[in-house]
Amino acid sequence: MNLPRFSPFLLGLALALPAAAADNPSPETPPAPPIEELLGVVRSNLTDLAPAELNRVAVEALVRALAPRVAWADTPAAEAAPTNLWAAVRVVDERFLYLRPARIAAGLDEALTGLLESRVRGQSLQGAILDLRFVGGEAYPEVVRLLGRAVDRDTPVLDWGKGLQRAAPGEQRLPRPLLVLINRETRAAAEALAEVLRREAGALLLGGATAGHAYVFREVPLSTGQRLRLAAGRVRLADGHELPATGVAPDIPIEVSLEAQRRHLDDPKVFEATVEQSKPSPDRVNAGARRLTEADLVRLHSRNGLTTTNPAPEAPATPAATTTIRETDPILARALDLLRVLPLLQRR
Repeated sequence: MNLPRFSPFLLGLALALPAAAADNPSPETPPAPPIEELLGVVRSNLTDLAPAELNRVAVEALVRALAPRVAWADTPAAEAAPTNLWAAVRVVDERFLYLRPARIAAGLDEALTGLLESRVRGQSLQGAILDLRFVGGEAYPEVVRLLGRAVDRDTPVLDWGKGLQRAAPGEQRLPRPLLVLINRETRAAAEALAEVLRREAGALLLGGATAGHAYVFREVPLSTGQRLRLAAGRVRLADGHELPATGVAPDIPIEVSLEAQRRHLDDPKVFEATVEQSKPSPDRVNAGARRLTEADLVRLHSRNGLTTTNPAPEAPATPAATTTIRETDPILARALDLLRVLPLLQRR
């Protein structure tokens, strides 16, 4: 494609930026060389490099280095919705709903309506887990629609540059309590969804802080006819506060590497093992996971409109398993622990 020509200043800036530039480089990062010096060295030594090629490299490097704050507006891959909007919709233990979207894309809420009708209609569900790990997308209207499944009144939600939008209660509801799983790859509309579910529906967030990529974009036309998307601000919550650049923080942090989390999600056997191995005891400790504490239980208890002056009850001791324990997903296991222990609190 024809790329716009950049000024010498921007050419030098692009070449000086690493492909994966950090927002806050460490103190050990050496300073970038002067732009004029860098351009001069490249031009004088790469004499066979045509100006058009240098321009192309600079443009691509600049856009790549500043992603996601800078992106092409006409990139089909960025706008295309996945074929299957929901990666997983299933019932666990015959009482808990597990949901994982592929992406926050147009039609997500409507697709969920059909899936719930066909797969869980008539079942008595006692809680839900919404897994937003590795989920992105910028369909903020879907955030509003999905929140309607969890609120009991007309609720102001978000402003993504189109004024404050409101969610209306829907007929098809998500079961309570609601737990949301997040990590550093939870991006844009997905992190907005996690935060509004926490604020407006009492959801509890488990995992790691999100990416902090909830931007409001504006498009700028270029001389080539292309359009560039530039982050002009951040998505705002109903109270006027911006979604933080540091990301949405979890209520219960659980440290598991992104590589391990992705492996867990990609392997259906890990999901099955997690469900099975977390059954024996509500406070079972899975490898690599943070132990379920009384504070976690009290937080979930109060978040879902329950009150108690008594400490959370201890789970009955369970004999150690004698069989080999298969690899499990620690974050999902903690969520299941919480859902299973909540009935004990309700009986207090």
